[in-house]
Amino acid sequence: MQNLTLTVVLGVDAQPNQLGPISQVAQAHSAHLIVLLLSEVPPVPVYSIGIVELSSHSLPTGWQADVDAAREALAVRREKMSQYLADQGTSADVRAVCGEVSGLRNAVARAGLTCDALVMGDDLRKDERLFDDIMHAALFDSAAPVVLNATNVEA
Repeated sequence: MQNLTLTVVLGVDAQPNQLGPISQVAQAHSAHLIVLLLSEVPPVPVYSIGIVELSSHSLPTGWQADVDAAREALAVRREKMSQYLADQGTSADVRAVCGEVSGLRNAVARAGLTCDALVMGDDLRKDERLFDDIMHAALFDSAAPVVLNATNVEA
């Protein structure tokens, strides 16, 4: 197939060497890889201080620092994945998506509309709720077929 594009969906704990087998497959078939690194952040904890119409809201101290740290860690992981795929000589684009579950679902669904297949990484199974939401988006909100358990298979 000409112009084959595979989207690989991985969690934040994925290691670059997990992409080795699929990188070899992509090279053998002249495919382009899009790697989505997903990182869930806690929802915005907005607490109401008053009960009147013009009451104010407050974010707990430290929440924004936690979100910033998660984004920075994801950016570092993205850079490592990009470098690994470049060293392998694979045509690839690594994207970091950090947000609440609904945002991650939308990112996977949109990616599934522009690729030939979605490949789910095994590391997503560590968080069952996140895995279920991502799988639901991949299966029912996108147009691409879904491949499971393909990141640990030798080419």
